[in-house]
Order: sequence, then C-alpha cells, then structure tokens
Amino acid sequence: RWVKKNCVQREKCDKNNTESYLGIKYTTTYDCCDTDFCNSGATLPSAHISLPVLLAIGGTWLLRFL
Repeated sequence: RWVKKNCVQREKCDKNNTESYLGIKYTTTYDCCDTDFCNSGATLPSAHISLPVLLAIGGTWLLRFL
C-alpha cells in the first residue's frame, strides 16, 4: 500500500480516477479535508504497480523486438 501526501484540486475530492497504462488499469481515490496537509493519509491500493516497475517491464518486453 502506497501513501502519497499531496494537495489536489477540490473537484477531485471524494472521487475515484481510473486510468490505463500499458493495458493495466489503476484507480486513484482522493480523500480530502479542510485543513492543511490533513489529506496525507490518501492511499493507493496495494495491487497497483509503481511507474519504475512498469517501465522496467515495458523495457524488457520491448527488448524482444531487437
């Protein structure tokens, strides 16, 4: 489980954002509150793969074509 401390646009509060990268779908959930840095507990589900891992897998896959 990953935790990212950050501020988001108010329109994203209490909503899910689903995106796809290299055919893998992932969902980000934004939990917001009214004081500074109080949304520091926002988390990503543990099933998600980090960008460096995705890039490594993609690079390995692309090497098949060389």
